Amino acid sequence: MRMEVRRRPTTLAALALCGMLASGCGGGESGQETEAGPAEDAATEEGTRLVPPAPEELAAAADQGEQLFQTKGCVGCHAIGGPTMSAPDLQGVTERRPFAWITSMVTAPDSMTRDDPEARALLGQYLVQMPTLGITEAEARALYAYLHGAVPSS
Repeated sequence: MRMEVRRRPTTLAALALCGMLASGCGGGESGQETEAGPAEDAATEEGTRLVPPAPEELAAAADQGEQLFQTKGCVGCHAIGGPTMSAPDLQGVTERRPFAWITSMVTAPDSMTRDDPEARALLGQYLVQMPTLGITEAEARALYAYLHGAVPSS
């Protein structure tokens, strides 16, 4: 006789499904920079050069990025300089991770956790797959701009 076990999603998993960013999602606790890896290789293969926003673009896009961070649900899983939640703390993520890695993580998290060893390690550490939120490259640039200048709220 086989018993069927039904699992209910936990509150933590439900929050995670509401939205995680690489993440900045992707801001690992290791503090190590990533050299060219699958994210950059994929960008090169597609003929797209993912170049970080220029300083003037960072300033102009930060407000839009902050709004996206709230409305896409990133805040439900990620902290910025606060207590670790169900996903990595994103304070300083733009210093730890290359722009192409962050962009790939927020636009294609499933591919990243499949193809990138550091993204896979983060999944192993936090045990929650970042959901695909339909973030465009333009939105990813705005999120990056926000995370680049984000400071913890006091």
